[in-house]
This record gives sequence, C-alpha cells and structure tokens, in this order.
Amino acid sequence: MEPVAFLIQNPINLALLAKITVQGSKEMAKSVIYTSLSNSLARGRINFETDVFRMLLVNSNYTNLAENTKRGHRTRTDVTPYETFGFNYTQSGSATVPGPGLCVATIANIDDPNRDVEISFVITPWTGASFVTSGGIIYKFSGGTSGVDDLVGYVDFGQLWSFSNQTCDPVVDKNLKMQT
Repeated sequence: MEPVAFLIQNPINLALLAKITVQGSKEMAKSVIYTSLSNSLARGRINFETDVFRMLLVNSNYTNLAENTKRGHRTRTDVTPYETFGFNYTQSGSATVPGPGLCVATIANIDDPNRDVEISFVITPWTGASFVTSGGIIYKFSGGTSGVDDLVGYVDFGQLWSFSNQTCDPVVDKNLKMQT
C-alpha cells in the first residue's frame, strides 16, 4: 500500500496578540509564536481542549535573543537554560498540577466563516514570590522530561520585573488566534 501524502494548501496562520499585565504593572505587548506549534498541531501532539499547559518564567538573557532564534525553539529543553530562579518558583513549572504557572487553555471563539479559532489562557499566579523575570513561555506540560514538552508561545513582559515576597500574576488578556 502506498503511503498517503497530504499537502496543506493554506498553512495555519498563528498570532498571539498578547497583552500581558503583571500585578501592579503597566501593560506589555510583545510575543512570539514558536514555528513548531503548527507542526505539533498537525501531528496531534497538542490539543487545547484536553492537554495541560504551564508557563515558565525566563530571565533577560532570553528576552535579548533574536526573534528568529526564539522562533526556532521547539521544546522546553531549548529554553530551560534561560529559566528564572528564586523563592517560591520551581524551575520548569510546579512539580504538581495544579500549581503556580498552570495555564488553563480554553477555546474562546470559533469563527467558521473566517476560519478562525481563538485560544485563551488563564495562568495560576506565583504567591510570595521573590525572583526576577522578564517574560513567560507557555508550553504543553507532558509530565515527563523537558524534551517532550512542546512550546506554544513566548510573551515578553516589556521590562525586567523584580518580586520580593509579592504575587507574580501574569494575565494574558488577548487570545492565541489560529487561521487556516
């Protein structure tokens, strides 16, 4: 039997029009959708209705990378060298679900005539936090090693945020929008 090949005539157009607010901050508006997301979606590796997502926080070294470098990252392994550290922050996300950094993904809108699907994310805050961060990365939490955790998107907080026994509460108030 011959293998069946599929040709995608209209590739998925992804945009995370994220505006992030961190408790007590001004709004920020920079983001990157990882190019591997469309591959992960096409291969069935990501399902926004059933999978568990998390946000890990990164330092300014990641923020300063070129956008093309960031877009080329595929799994959590690629970004863990840039992860922040500090009190009440467990690197690579909380060891338990639920916990700080848990992202609840919801299909917020389906617009059939325009072929749009929008995904929203609600992130569990870090309380009593004492660390520094400049951005967050949303990824699929597979519960295993970092090499199998697929990246979704990166949000630049716009500046370096320093927390000292405070609440870090990233709010993604714009949806990830996919169009075919």
